[in-house]
Amino acid sequence: MPLFARLGWGGLEHAARTTVAATVSLAVARMFQLPEAQWAAISTLVVTQSTLGAALTISGQRFAGTALGAAAGGLLATYLASSALAFAIGVFGLGLVCAVLRLDRAAYRFAGITLAIVV
Repeated sequence: MPLFARLGWGGLEHAARTTVAATVSLAVARMFQLPEAQWAAISTLVVTQSTLGAALTISGQRFAGTALGAAAGGLLATYLASSALAFAIGVFGLGLVCAVLRLDRAAYRFAGITLAIVV
C-alpha cells in the first residue's frame, strides 16, 4: 500500500499545519531575538496537538494558559530570586488567575508547565 494511502489526507494536512505553525512561531521568536526561541516552537506544538473537533476550544485554553505561564515566569524570574517559595507563589497565583478568567484545568496545567520551564 502506498505511503499516502496509509497516511490519508487528514494526516498529511495535520502534519503540514503543525509544521507551519511551529516554524512560524520559531521565526517570530527569533525575529524578536527572544532568548531560547525554541520554546516558542515547543509551546506551539503542544497547543496544536488537539483533536480536530475540539481544536479551537482546547487550543484556545492551552494558548491562554501558556501565555499566562510565560508572563508569570518572566515576572518571577525578573523580580524574585529563584526559589521554591517563589515558584509555589507563581503556581498558586496562576491557579487563581485561571479561576477568575474561567479557564479550564488544561489552561492551568499548561500555565504551570510553562512557568516551570521559564523560571
